[in-house]
Amino acid sequence: MLNIFNYFKRPEYVFRPRQVLNRIRRTGKPTPPRARVSLPWRAEVHVSTTENVGNEIYWYGIFDKIVPEALWRLMEPGEITIDIGANIGQNTSALAFESGRDGKVIAFEPHPEIFKELETNVRLWPENFQRNVQLENVALGEADEEAWLADGPEFQNNRGSASLSTGGLETIQGGKHRVSVRRFRPSYF
Repeated sequence: MLNIFNYFKRPEYVFRPRQVLNRIRRTGKPTPPRARVSLPWRAEVHVSTTENVGNEIYWYGIFDKIVPEALWRLMEPGEITIDIGANIGQNTSALAFESGRDGKVIAFEPHPEIFKELETNVRLWPENFQRNVQLENVALGEADEEAWLADGPEFQNNRGSASLSTGGLETIQGGKHRVSVRRFRPSYF
């Protein structure tokens, strides 16, 4: 027999009781395709509930809770960090909020559509955190060049699955985007 109380003993509910109310309020109602959600550190993000990252943030208030928890614990005020493959900015926001006004986060997201969402989400954050985030719409690689970013067959469900294509243009399944690839340099700092 399912014990409903065991379900609510999960960390995302114990340490954030308001999320229990959010979950109950949303249960039984149609899930909107897009939603504005508050993360545990009070950063707001727009999410697409039709794919895994946005759907988890919508229902649980966070995606992949182990990674942001580790980042939060390891981050110290004033530090400079990089977020490679920043997606819509959940981890970028955790780094920006925890590093404080003297810190800096350099967020790399090569996918042009997701980068626009990242920019939109950063504009939702308080100005003192926005100033600390440097957004780069490039992929990181071994050399400065142009490459094809392939969405791949799983992209609609997992927008973090896009990857640089090593084959020819004809081998790419799904959407394809010409992107800049840059070598990471100290000039980013």
